[in-house]
Amino acid sequence: MSKAGRILLIANNFPPVRGGSGVVYANLARHLGPRVTVLAPTSNYTDGLPLIGWREHDRALPGRIRRLPLLRTRLTLPRLPKPLGRVAFLAADLWIRLRLGCAVLRTVAFEGVRTVCVGELLASGWVIAMCRMIPLLRTVVYV
Repeated sequence: MSKAGRILLIANNFPPVRGGSGVVYANLARHLGPRVTVLAPTSNYTDGLPLIGWREHDRALPGRIRRLPLLRTRLTLPRLPKPLGRVAFLAADLWIRLRLGCAVLRTVAFEGVRTVCVGELLASGWVIAMCRMIPLLRTVVYV
């Protein structure tokens, strides 16, 4: 491996999600080839439904793609009374952050990752703060 080391790209909008940012992150992954590991979701955060075709898409890329159910809290959660709804939202958010944080730390520790690229500042800004505590790990944010 080169001195630059491996790169971890965290992208909530990654194909088969359509749109400009998904295209940018897919092209980054294609260009970086085997140096990159991508963390992306298997479900759409707007409605929680599974993304159709993600396995086929991932097989066509040269790097490693790791998928988690979600990388950020869904926009629509079941309607519950206000206090209970807030608790449900916080519990779901905490669970997603725990899974994503563990996946990031495991990837950095066991794959020789030297740079973490975060593709969504608003929902994943906390990942940057976590990564900055790891010595010699560079962070890049795409906004």
